[in-house]
Amino acid sequence: MKCSNCGAELVEGAKFCGNCGTPVVEEAVPVVETAPVQEATPQPEVKAATPQAQEYVQQMKAMEQTTTAAPSIKKSIWSLILGIAGLGSSWTGFLGPFGLIGIIISIIGLIIGGKAKKENPGNKMGKSGWVLALIGLILSAIFTIIGTIIWVTAFREGVVYFK
Repeated sequence: MKCSNCGAELVEGAKFCGNCGTPVVEEAVPVVETAPVQEATPQPEVKAATPQAQEYVQQMKAMEQTTTAAPSIKKSIWSLILGIAGLGSSWTGFLGPFGLIGIIISIIGLIIGGKAKKENPGNKMGKSGWVLALIGLILSAIFTIIGTIIWVTAFREGVVYFK
């Protein structure tokens, strides 16, 4: 930095010029206001010149992926919950037509899990929910068929009757 009066080189941190004694006036850094950020638009590939800049670009890409993956994580969680619920309610098939409860829950889990797998293929939670929902659907269908046969047979033989 140079003295504004005589042009002499100033010592860093000096309050007065060592040559002419003029007080050193530090230049004010202008404050720039930024506009509010709206939706992210696709940016062209950037080649960074320094390693720090490359690291920054990678961090920004990671943040961008994280924000776009959030909806599929919610779907993955719901898929997992519905897959477990479908699997857990598959026993209701032994109650005959009430097995439709497990079938419906499992089908919803399959649909949501399929969407989560499609949006974020690397998410294992969505795949797990989808697999559990599929197993729940298969077991619910089998138990519902067996339960319905048992109910119909018992009703025909007079073991079960309604008053």
